[in-house]
Amino acid sequence: MPASGRPRLPAAADTVPVWDLPVRVGHWTLVAAVTVAWASDGWLWLHVAAGEIAAVAVALRLAWGFVGTRHARFRDFVRPPREALAYLRAIAAGDPPRHLGHNPAGGWMVLALLAAVGTTTATGLALHAAAEGAGPLAGLVPDLGPRGTAALAAGHELLADGVLVLAAAHVAGVLAACVQHREDLVAALFHGRKRRTP
Repeated sequence: MPASGRPRLPAAADTVPVWDLPVRVGHWTLVAAVTVAWASDGWLWLHVAAGEIAAVAVALRLAWGFVGTRHARFRDFVRPPREALAYLRAIAAGDPPRHLGHNPAGGWMVLALLAAVGTTTATGLALHAAAEGAGPLAGLVPDLGPRGTAALAAGHELLADGVLVLAAAHVAGVLAACVQHREDLVAALFHGRKRRTP
């Protein structure tokens, strides 16, 4: 680390572009939207707006997973479950192989987070439509009555808690990879580049 105390961006010759702009913007948009949605539970308008932004970010990321650049595509990082389990065993043994894009366990975490945030936002938007008659699903969600609305609210809360658990596991995995590979993966999600060599 230089004397300034700030991490040094590796020289361009030592790095390769991995995370394209849509992946980086989408990632940090989801981080911000989920954080705001979680923190703004008492302010309905802000909570709903954050949920709508998260829903759009998930939809765009799903599309980009099929048409985006190499490391953004699902086919690049969604590996068979046995490979993800083998990678988790390698982490526990302290010697996981380095991957330029997502590692096999990280690929499954991407899918889990997209599914969890997607279903959380879907239930939230449905709840907003059912209880308030507002939002993009207004008129599409039938009257659920008090019991149905309460059940939907409980499901939404449970899914939101699941998102937090997955996000915590994701952060723990990223920090473990940073230490084990001596690589700043958080910085890579800002500038998009990773070290070329293992």
